[in-house]
Amino acid sequence: MHADRTNRTVLTIIGFLLLAAGVATATAAFGGFGDDRAARLLAANRVWTYAGDNGRWLWPVVGVLALIVLLLALRWLVAILFSTDRVRKLRLRADEGRDRVTLAAPAVGDAVQTEVQSYRGVRSAHARLVGEPDDPVLAIEVDTDLDADLAALRDRIEQDAVAHARQALDRPDLRVRLDLEAQRQAGVRVH
Repeated sequence: MHADRTNRTVLTIIGFLLLAAGVATATAAFGGFGDDRAARLLAANRVWTYAGDNGRWLWPVVGVLALIVLLLALRWLVAILFSTDRVRKLRLRADEGRDRVTLAAPAVGDAVQTEVQSYRGVRSAHARLVGEPDDPVLAIEVDTDLDADLAALRDRIEQDAVAHARQALDRPDLRVRLDLEAQRQAGVRVH
């Protein structure tokens, strides 16, 4: 996922902030900021005094803010769990003066998958476009028989199926990620 780096950065920052708060609290509790702070009650400070004096309006505002944070966190969680790196639509390059043409990206994956599955030695294949619509990557996963000639199969996939996809999309620079896995007849995978 392209959002992985952002997620890791945000979670790392939140983790460091929580760690710093925990270390500061533990340091204060054990007298690191002086014995008078260690002996004070947690609620004996200006913030809690202010909250006690203005509780009629403060706590509903805090509740609304907490609800907003909860909704944003749920939206983020749903986006992480249910998002995909698959490309849905591609804009094909068009000559000047022509309308833009869009293509459903799964159609390209289905065509490549069907073509690769017809090759000798292929048990199953799965193909899809992943990444960004402006710079997609054709990801092809192929399960083969153990006795299949992997070099010849790779060459055929690159020279036929990948070449057809590049031609259909008018993207001679289309990047490809090809994963070949050989399987024994009993279904045991050999990497």
